[in-house]
Amino acid sequence: MASRALSTLVTGLFDYAGLYPPAKLAMQAAAEHYARARMGEHDWMLGRLVCPASKLHKLSEAAAVLMPGTHATSGYREHADVLDPWSISAVIDVELEEAIELIDAFDEHHGDEDHGLARVDAIELRAPTPGFIDEALELIPDDMTPYFEVPAEGDCRGFIAALAGNEASGKIRCGGVTPDAIPPSAEIAEFLLACRGAGVPFKATAGLHHPIRAEQRLTYEESSPRGTMHGFVNLFMACAFVRAREASREMVIDVLEERDAGAFRFDESGAAWRGHRVDIVDIARMRETFAISIGSCSFDEPVGGPAEAGVVVMCSVQVRDGPLPARPGGAAGRCQGRGAAAGGTSPWCAGMTHPAPEERRDSSNSPRPLRGRVTPGDTYQGLGRKRPAPLATIRRSSGAKPSHFNGR
Repeated sequence: MASRALSTLVTGLFDYAGLYPPAKLAMQAAAEHYARARMGEHDWMLGRLVCPASKLHKLSEAAAVLMPGTHATSGYREHADVLDPWSISAVIDVELEEAIELIDAFDEHHGDEDHGLARVDAIELRAPTPGFIDEALELIPDDMTPYFEVPAEGDCRGFIAALAGNEASGKIRCGGVTPDAIPPSAEIAEFLLACRGAGVPFKATAGLHHPIRAEQRLTYEESSPRGTMHGFVNLFMACAFVRAREASREMVIDVLEERDAGAFRFDESGAAWRGHRVDIVDIARMRETFAISIGSCSFDEPVGGPAEAGVVVMCSVQVRDGPLPARPGGAAGRCQGRGAAAGGTSPWCAGMTHPAPEERRDSSNSPRPLRGRVTPGDTYQGLGRKRPAPLATIRRSSGAKPSHFNGR
């Protein structure tokens, strides 16, 4: 069974962006994929649904019957109080003023359970200049979390400085469908360190389908180009060290470039990489206040695809004391927990511990924190469903007394 530390690392990690390359699904198919993921075994790893602002009306048409509410609950209205509204992140692909009008119309329409319950509570937009951030923040409502995509290349500190103190978050692109779209580890490290220094949270997107850094196909086509893709375990372990230990630039780069899954160890109290350790509370704080989520065009691939998508490599990081021994015939470290698929393999997260449904629900009507600020006891802002923040859950289960920290 996987450890609490690994579970904490990946809770609500994946914002589903199936409309975008390389998946490029039609709206109906993407909505159905998201609905199935919300009802599936690994729903606790799922975050928001990512949709272009200009296509929110198409989402309404395709997904109303799938959203919580009268349609999705077969007429049993009391079920609408149990199933949380869909949480949407709108990518700004039109003028910002027009996008906000489209979002307001969507939220008003889906505030009625007869239309299916959903809400846009985050937006994503590219920042061509630091000055653009200040101008955009004048228009963005305070109850909407903005993620400004910052260019990975060049000096990002001016962009991060514009975000600091403004209840705004950054966004970094970690890959693409061609090798030249993958930023070097040094550029990602500079971004992480700049965000840590300024107290700016962020999300990552693109090219993070696999847990550990490795050469992979960049699309689903037979003739797909190949490239060395960043791993989401590498990235978020680097973030944990940056957030908790003031890690050096060299150490961050080394963690990002690690290719040996056995170098990462997770147990009930924390995680380690090559002798460097981080506590589970620090992992939870990192997820709540620093590294919020990943935008991924696939949910199935990162959480439970075939061996090349992470089955073998994650088996060696999910055990408590070290990598699993090789099985006869060379099938090193295959999972043997529940959820085994044909051929003897199973998702790397099979058997992973996670909050029980009753622990993940929040019956309070407390207002949502403004623009992503999370404090102990609040519902986890990065999730599409209401459930306690990992840090608050850890403190309740361990009996630890809450300590005050900067909610950023």
